[in-house]
Amino acid sequence: EGLFDVVLLDLFLEDASGLEVLSGVRGAAPGVPVVIVTGLNDEAQALEALKGGAQDYLIKGTVDCTNLFRAIRYAIERKQAEETQRSLEQRMLEMQKLEAIGTLAGGVAHNFNNTMTVILGHSNLMLERLGSNDINRSSTEAIKKAAHRAVSLTRQLLAFSHKQTAHPALTDLSKVVTGMEMLLESLLGETIKLHLRLAPEAGLVKADPAQIEQIIVNLALNAREAMKEGGLLTIATSRSDTAGIQRPGTPSSPQVLLTITDTGCG
Repeated sequence: EGLFDVVLLDLFLEDASGLEVLSGVRGAAPGVPVVIVTGLNDEAQALEALKGGAQDYLIKGTVDCTNLFRAIRYAIERKQAEETQRSLEQRMLEMQKLEAIGTLAGGVAHNFNNTMTVILGHSNLMLERLGSNDINRSSTEAIKKAAHRAVSLTRQLLAFSHKQTAHPALTDLSKVVTGMEMLLESLLGETIKLHLRLAPEAGLVKADPAQIEQIIVNLALNAREAMKEGGLLTIATSRSDTAGIQRPGTPSSPQVLLTITDTGCG
C-alpha cells in the first residue's frame, strides 16, 4: 500500500517461497524494482527470479556496502529505462492507431463528399425550378443546408487525416470553432466538457480553415490524453489591438488570438 524505491528480497524465507513473493510484489507494485538475495549454490533460482521480473541479484557472503549500493542503483536505473521504453512503445502504438484512423477517415470522407456533391447539385436544380411560394421549397432548402453541414464535417475529417490541400482565405476563427463543436464533443468523449468562449467581432485572419481545424483537433486530442479522469477544455477567441508577433517587413496590425486551455496534467 506504500511507495517504495526498491525491494530487497531473500529467496529463502521461513514462511514462503521467495519466487512466490516476487510474483506477488510484481503483481502489486509492477513499477518497483526488485533485487534478489540468494545463496552461493542457488544461482539457478536467482536466474529464474530475473526471468520473473527481478532486476538484479546478490549472493550471500559476498555482499558489502559497495556492491549492495551498486545493485540497488542499477536495479532502479534499469527499471526506469524499462518503463521509459514501455511508454515509448505505447505512444508509438497510439500514433499508429491514429494514423490508421486518419487514413480510414480520409477514404470515407472522399466518398462521402462525392455523394454530398450529387445531393447539393440536385438541390440547387430543384430550387431553380421551384417558385418562391412552392410548398416543397422549404424542404428542399433544408436538404441543401443539411448537405452543406455534411460537407463541412467532411472537410474536418479530411483535415484530421492530413489529406486536405491548403487554401488560405479570409477566415473567422470564431465561426471555424463553432462549426467544429459537434466533432470536438465526439472526440473528447463524455467525461470531458467543452466550453466555447468566442468573440463575435474578433476579426478575420488569412488562413486555411482546414489547417486551423487540424491544429484544434490535434490540441484537443492532446488535452484528452492529459485528462484521463475527465475535465474541461476551453476554446476562446479574442481581439488584441496591441502589436503581436509580426513577420519581417510587415506593418503592425491588430491580432486575433485563439486560446485553448485544459484542466489536465502537464
